[in-house]
Order: sequence, then C-alpha cells, then structure tokens
Amino acid sequence: ENVSDDDDDDVSIHEATGTKRNGILILRSLEKLEKNPSLWTDTMSKLFPRDAETALSLPPWFCSDASIGMEIETKFSKLSALSLFPSKENEEVCKEIATRLPLIVRYNVLSVETCPELFVHPDVSKGGMASLSGTGLYGPEVSYFNHRCVPNVSRYCIG
Repeated sequence: ENVSDDDDDDVSIHEATGTKRNGILILRSLEKLEKNPSLWTDTMSKLFPRDAETALSLPPWFCSDASIGMEIETKFSKLSALSLFPSKENEEVCKEIATRLPLIVRYNVLSVETCPELFVHPDVSKGGMASLSGTGLYGPEVSYFNHRCVPNVSRYCIG
C-alpha cells in the first residue's frame, strides 16, 4: 500500500501576493479612513475593483511581510466597532472595505520615482535617491490611465 504524507490537497496554502510597501499603504489608507470615512464613500470606493463581486473574482491579496499582514487584519477586524458609517450599513461597508481595499491598492497604485531612468537607486547611505521615491494611491480620475491594451499616457524626462 502506498500512503502519502502530502496533505496539500486538504490545506489551503496562501502565498504572498502583495508587497510590504503596498501593505503599509493599506495601513495608512485605513488610518485616513478612520479620520475621514467620506474618503471611502466619495473617492476610494470608485476605484477598481468597483464592487465586492468583482473583488472576489480576482486573486486574493496577502502581504509578503507577516507582521504588516497581521496588523492589516487586526485593523480590518476592529473597523466596524468604530461605527464610521450609518448604523444600518456600517457592518456591510466595513466588510466591503476589508474585501476591496487591498485589491484597490494592488490595482491602482502609481509609483513616483525621482530618477526613473535608473534601474536601481544608488545606496541611500552613500547619498542615493531611494528615499525620494515611493508609491501613491490617487483619486479615481488617475486610475483610468493605462488600463487598456493601448497606452494612453506618456512620460518624458528632459534634463
């Protein structure tokens, strides 16, 4: 009799699909939402994926940094207790945020580079420019850029 110890078929294994940088952006977004809930209803909810059904059809997001991932999950679990939204819809909106926000960050962030022509930034400790680059999540109008097979944005560096 051939018995296998491999239980991979029975256990759901989640691989990291999100960067630490995006995880930090999710945490910062949650902090902003706690101070200003209308940021979700007026701006962030308009970004892709635009509804929970679409979000659930996409590959799930898991942070590559376990401690950041746990902090995100903790914030999501405490979100509804803050009563940020009208009582009838608070629980539902908070579940929607937990489902969609990581994917909104994944699909809508734009990088900001000081010196984009460099493949890798020089060492910051030796005067490099890595600290002048970052990632940002911008309003819904910017999210329409380059979401097609035909590019609609060009960027030039002169000088």
